[in-house]
Formats: sequence, C-alpha cells, structure tokens
Amino acid sequence: MTAPNSEHAAAADTPQAIRSLLAAYRATRYTAHLPDGAVTLTVGTSPPRALGRLTMPDRPWVLITACNPHSRPCSARSNALRMRSLARALAVLAPPHVFAAAGCAPDRSWVEPGLLVIGLDPDVTDALARRFGQNALLAGRGAAPARLRLYRADWAVALGRVDTAGGEWAQWAVEFPRA
Repeated sequence: MTAPNSEHAAAADTPQAIRSLLAAYRATRYTAHLPDGAVTLTVGTSPPRALGRLTMPDRPWVLITACNPHSRPCSARSNALRMRSLARALAVLAPPHVFAAAGCAPDRSWVEPGLLVIGLDPDVTDALARRFGQNALLAGRGAAPARLRLYRADWAVALGRVDTAGGEWAQWAVEFPRA
C-alpha cells in the first residue's frame, strides 16, 4: 500500500509519519470486482456477504498490490510493470480466486490498483508482500474483520505494539526485538 500523497512517503520513518500512513491505510476504501459485482472492504469490518461466500468457512484472503513500494510513488509505467510481475507470480502459485481490486482514498485523491486473492497461504502472501516492497496489506480469513498486515520491522521498532490497538485492526508480520 502506498499513501494518498507523497507528503507521507517523504518521511515514512518517523513515528508521526508512520502513524499518518497507518491512518491513511485505515481510511482507505478497498474495492474488489467479484463476478456478482463490486464489494467494498474496510479495515476493521467483516467482508461483505458476496466475498464471505467465497471465503467460507475459513479461507484466507488478501488485497495485494505491487505498486509504489514502501509508499514511495512510482511512475504509472513502473507500477504497471510491477503489477504484471505480481500477476505472473500469482499465476505460478495458482490460488483458487484472483479478482481485480483497488484502494482509494475517501476523497478519491488517490487510487491504487491491486488484486484480491482468495485461498493463498498466509506465509506465501507475506513473501509476496516483502518481494514487492509493501508496507502493509489488507487481509482476512473467512468472515473475520479485515486487518492490516504490517511488514516493516523498522516501523515495529519505532511504534511498538501499542499503536496497533492490540491487534483489533492490524497485526505485525515481523519479529519484535527481544527486550
């Protein structure tokens, strides 16, 4: 995921900028285009029934992008090439379902393409997120509420666990250093 504007990306390593990016990710509306129509996903809410039918009883799902690694804006051409590379990687993995998707700021000032992938092992998802330089992905399992899955170890150190509300809306996919 990237930020709605490059202001966030310029200082993404400070705790304040990280919190700003996380707030932007939480405010984002994620739309996936299923065979029966578009569904909207948001952080902290259960997926719509149309998606729930594809993820029952307990299948994992993720909305992933390859665009704008580490929230650093890239050109449209570069992002298109990165998305094609992600699509090729997914074709090799052959998950049960892949649908076109996008993340969009509430004011529509920023839109980023992605893919909704159903049935991909979470360890494989984590590897793809790291391979494509993503800070976070929107993920869920079955009808459970969607969460941000966070991949930046430097963010984990800068923020600690307290900034993810005890896992209610996000979870770290990094190892915390031992105290």
